[in-house]
Amino acid sequence: LANGDIYAGETTKITGAAMGTLYPMSFEYGEDKVFIADGVNTPRVWTGSGNVAPIATPTADFTTNPVFQVKLHKVGQSERMCAINRRGLYMSKASILPGDMEDFNTSPIFFPITTEDGYGPVAMDEIGDQLIIFGRKKAYRLNDQALNTDEWYVYPAQWNGGVAAWRLLVKTPNDWIAMSDDGDIYSVSAVESYGDYKLASLTRASWMWDWIREHVDLSKIGAFHGCYDPSIRAVRYFVALRGQTYPTTCLLYYIEREPAEAWMIEDNQEAASGYNARSCHVSLAPATGTYEMLTGGHDGHIWRLNQASRNDDGAGYYGGFRTPPDSFGDYRTAKHYNQCHLTTQAFAAHTLHVRMWIDGNMVPKAYGVELDGGGVPLGKFKLDIDKLGTRAALEASFKIGRRGRRLQYEFYTSGPNED
Repeated sequence: LANGDIYAGETTKITGAAMGTLYPMSFEYGEDKVFIADGVNTPRVWTGSGNVAPIATPTADFTTNPVFQVKLHKVGQSERMCAINRRGLYMSKASILPGDMEDFNTSPIFFPITTEDGYGPVAMDEIGDQLIIFGRKKAYRLNDQALNTDEWYVYPAQWNGGVAAWRLLVKTPNDWIAMSDDGDIYSVSAVESYGDYKLASLTRASWMWDWIREHVDLSKIGAFHGCYDPSIRAVRYFVALRGQTYPTTCLLYYIEREPAEAWMIEDNQEAASGYNARSCHVSLAPATGTYEMLTGGHDGHIWRLNQASRNDDGAGYYGGFRTPPDSFGDYRTAKHYNQCHLTTQAFAAHTLHVRMWIDGNMVPKAYGVELDGGGVPLGKFKLDIDKLGTRAALEASFKIGRRGRRLQYEFYTSGPNED
């Protein structure tokens, strides 16, 4: 919870003293326990009963340099719990006896990591069977293949590029996607080939990079978080726009499409929604072969994404597009825009709203056009009797009565339960 308490289920609180609330919590499972790092306290562990408690044998460094992420690392038959703070990488004893994963002090394994930006490590994950530690500008590999731990070492990866925070490193079925501190998003597998994360960018071809620079508040990047959504095979990044404190918008990247056409922006400009994901997300499998994405909202609500209903908890949401400014072949001369005549076909019943800008200034009045071309809803039709739709053109006109050089339209709908 926001106050640092942790619950097992809906009603059982398992924290005697609240955890830290300054940073996101990192959870990892190992040795039939849940390990927890909060960036403030010595790592905690929960055995499945009672309250969480500090790990049994921490290194003294965890007190002065708190751990913010824990990760189970496996090499062959060896399993160790790994922890990182701003100084570097720590590894527990190999799990042979119960409690070994809580022991970071007996024959300690520590690798100091001095990142190029001086900030220190920010994330780690397994790529294949190798542990990769990320700074903001550079990544580092752990070589732990030797039987003698004295021969293990950490060395810089062959590419340039890091990640802004551990929650912005997203694992997909065949890749890892990372968001850097400048807002660029790149493929880790591609950057291994190209050598520089800018060449492996997934945002350049679609101009999403320019949209991020213009609209996303990168000073709030510590609150951003990303995940893989298996129900639609896409990566989600929840970000805060300029003027906002917490994430309210989702940048959606479909991994099976070309980068130039793989991006979508999801939000609700009219009401609270599942994209107001202040702190967390989780992917669940409520039934065999199905997945469901849940997010934690700003006000404590839990939201389900990708639902069939055409509303956000009963409220409508925006869907529309805006035309480029049109000078009608002459940018210099002012024209008199007297009237707009709209011709359209209705494939569903909804209210189409029209907004206009003249020379970049929005016309105060918006217009609504009822689109209902006849027919009946699917599921209630009679063969050879009912019509499923109509191709009849619908005509509507409304007065503009203004002068200017360029005219721009926006067509949208924002009502609940509209097609």
